[in-house]
Amino acid sequence: MPEKVLFVDDSRNVLDAYKRQFRKGFEIDTALGPEWGIEKLSSDGPFAVVVSDFRMPNVDGIEFLKMVKAQMPDASRILITGYADVETAMKAVNDGAVFRFLSKPCPHELLLETIQAGLEHHRLLRMERDILERTLNGCLKSLIEVFSLSNPEAFGRTSRIQRYMKGMTRPMGVDCSWLIETAALLSQIGTVTMPQEVLRKQYCGEPLTSQEEELFFKHPQIGGDLLEAIPRMDEVAKIIRFQEKRYDGSGPPMDSSDQGREIPVEARMLKVVLDFDTLETGGMEQDAAIYELRKREGWYDPILLDALKQSFEKDKKYTIMELSLEGLTASMILAEGVRDETGKVIISKGQQLTDGLLMHLLHLAHQQPIQEPIKVIVPLAEGAVVTP
Repeated sequence: MPEKVLFVDDSRNVLDAYKRQFRKGFEIDTALGPEWGIEKLSSDGPFAVVVSDFRMPNVDGIEFLKMVKAQMPDASRILITGYADVETAMKAVNDGAVFRFLSKPCPHELLLETIQAGLEHHRLLRMERDILERTLNGCLKSLIEVFSLSNPEAFGRTSRIQRYMKGMTRPMGVDCSWLIETAALLSQIGTVTMPQEVLRKQYCGEPLTSQEEELFFKHPQIGGDLLEAIPRMDEVAKIIRFQEKRYDGSGPPMDSSDQGREIPVEARMLKVVLDFDTLETGGMEQDAAIYELRKREGWYDPILLDALKQSFEKDKKYTIMELSLEGLTASMILAEGVRDETGKVIISKGQQLTDGLLMHLLHLAHQQPIQEPIKVIVPLAEGAVVTP
């Protein structure tokens, strides 16, 4: 993608002069005033460098560049003014995070050098952001893999939760963002301290004792605290903390009065799919589980309940097969719980198989016989070809 430079001024003559001076050196765009500048950011961005005049009607250059910073934090922001006083310069740098401050009349050579420096600054910011994102994603991938091996029951649930939330984004008309996928995969990270029997009972829909229930519902706070220590995970940490918050504002965290749309939408999605998953794992059919959720007045965002139901109606392309343990592959979904020779469920139904979960299942099979064949759902959309 080419690096573009946006010039913003309330004088058409000044903008025309910029076009004549710089059109051969850069890909440039212009906006007559800050209002048009904001529209340009949305319609024609991103921009690597934004050059703005200071004195403009309604919104001055400093306020405009603050809006640029909020919308395009990696853009280098340059302010040009004929009112070159120290106070204005300090305000521009502190409030607008201005990369350079230039005084009128500004020589062509100086502005050219400043724009080139702004482009280089933009490249460095992007490179740093890319490195940080790759590092963060690598750390999260490792964290999730360790979690899946050490706590396959909880991880199996998160894989279902992620699948449900991704399905909800289609009827909602939004993309499945990194935030949604990450929050789903890390929603159960706080259960790492929980006894396995408590998790098994909760995930299978079995009743918990009051002590077990109190212990289980501490996990959102534990998970949020764990994630908050990781740089750039503040948003995910908040979503994890609020995953049990009801739409009417009741439920944990009890020290928050947020309700309705004040609760992060990703947390509202989690609340819907987590409770749905508990009902379905406990033996309810999908339609019955949705009906049960609708009876819980004030618990859920009604729009998200509708989105969950619609996602199931659109996602019917699958086949059910009975396979041996050796015939299982990643991406298949357990149609029934996997049982040992005594009939005890060792992995609950609905879990999407991963390489880590398959390794865990093979390890269990070496320790004790597992009932076969195993009934699985094979998504046809993935083009899976399976031989029983």
